[in-house]
Amino acid sequence: MIRREEFFYDASDAYPAYDECEFPKYPRRPHSTSGHYFIWAAIWSCLIALTGFYITSLVIAILGVITTDNDGFNTGAPDYTLYKNTRFESCINTPPEPYYNCTSVLEDFRNLEQTVFRQFQDHGIGILAAAEHIPVYNDTEGTWCEALSCFNNFKVVPSKPRESALWQVTIADWLSAAGTLLVAVWHTRTVYKASAGSGPECGRLAWDDWLGIIYDTASLVWWWVGFGWWTGDQTRYSRPSVLGWLSPWKYSDFLAYHPFVCGIPLLRNRPATLRFTRWTLRVIAIVQWIVGAHLFSSLHADSSGHPVYDCLASQIQDAPGFTPCAAQQICSKDWLFYSPRFHWAAGGGIAVEGLLATFLTCTLIAIIPPLLIPICMITSNILSSEYRSLSYWKKLYHDYHPGAPVAAAVGSICVIVMAVLSIKDIRSEFQRERDGAITFYWECTALNVNVSPWRHYMDVNDGLAVRFARMFFNS
Repeated sequence: MIRREEFFYDASDAYPAYDECEFPKYPRRPHSTSGHYFIWAAIWSCLIALTGFYITSLVIAILGVITTDNDGFNTGAPDYTLYKNTRFESCINTPPEPYYNCTSVLEDFRNLEQTVFRQFQDHGIGILAAAEHIPVYNDTEGTWCEALSCFNNFKVVPSKPRESALWQVTIADWLSAAGTLLVAVWHTRTVYKASAGSGPECGRLAWDDWLGIIYDTASLVWWWVGFGWWTGDQTRYSRPSVLGWLSPWKYSDFLAYHPFVCGIPLLRNRPATLRFTRWTLRVIAIVQWIVGAHLFSSLHADSSGHPVYDCLASQIQDAPGFTPCAAQQICSKDWLFYSPRFHWAAGGGIAVEGLLATFLTCTLIAIIPPLLIPICMITSNILSSEYRSLSYWKKLYHDYHPGAPVAAAVGSICVIVMAVLSIKDIRSEFQRERDGAITFYWECTALNVNVSPWRHYMDVNDGLAVRFARMFFNS
């Protein structure tokens, strides 16, 4: 019969000699020298690749700000509420091409069968959410700017973008994932170095490890603050990171091994506090994982799903264009202030593939090894005459499970793959124009201009510092 206490086995129960620093070392160093060198090569390859990847992402983000022509708009100017950061004003004032039949163009837009935007059409709202290949007359295709020349009599509705109006962009996903995984791989280097007998002394962590802990703590706190804002009003605040759970799960694993178990003064010589901390981190990681799994559905969405622009009713009368409707009627049309996903002719999409691969592989690494404990125990006791208790299998798992080090390595590979998949986006982004999604209210001949993602929103000064910080801290 299995004893009750076996179910509550914790690594810290086996650590009576804190003063002698007799703690398990992990990952276990292989017996062969070649295996040892292979692990070191894998760790440093991940570190070098992630560091290069992270620096490259930062450079691209900074270039997106420095090389952007901001003379065309000012977020503090009155006309920003009309045209945002787009070239809408110049396009709307350009006469249509002679071969254009604007009556046909408007009819085509009204009757366009776009499955992904069907809900907009059902609510009487038209969509212009592509930069090129827009049908403008019969079999003729035009650009975003050319199509807009047929809407010069529409009322441009003044609106103020909320934080949630800015879609999550590729560069933000890159930096968020890379920062968390870079710290995880660095800490893997620390625990493996300690397992090889060349790590820090018992009872202390190196300064660079403390920097990683501070980074992860700041990321965790900011994630929960952002999650609170987002939960309070999803129509105004952007979603939290889908990979925020990796850091607390990593520490729930590493806190059972040298040098982390004895290197943090608040946990040293306190087995009960250590157990409580590890279980708390596991619960936090599970909650963050559930939130991340839920958020993946929104990464593939073609619409914000709710209004993300505040209609400025008092300014509608003086705005350019004509409408037969009152300001209150226009502002009451919620779907006019939804944000459809904008599609570029080349690239421009969110790197969902890499995020999803990282999320799924790390999830499998986290949940499969613990599930093997009861499976192995039952199978062994059926097939073997020698009884092995639950405590035996949990101790075996504690010593040899893949855990955070393998998850960090596999996750690093996934974000590098994400970078490769998004290269076409980076190559094309500096050739883009200031195009963005437009929504049309046919009945009132009114339209709302969305913020353009042409520079990953790096040209929009409002909240830019906060967006950069959230990218950096994976929150």
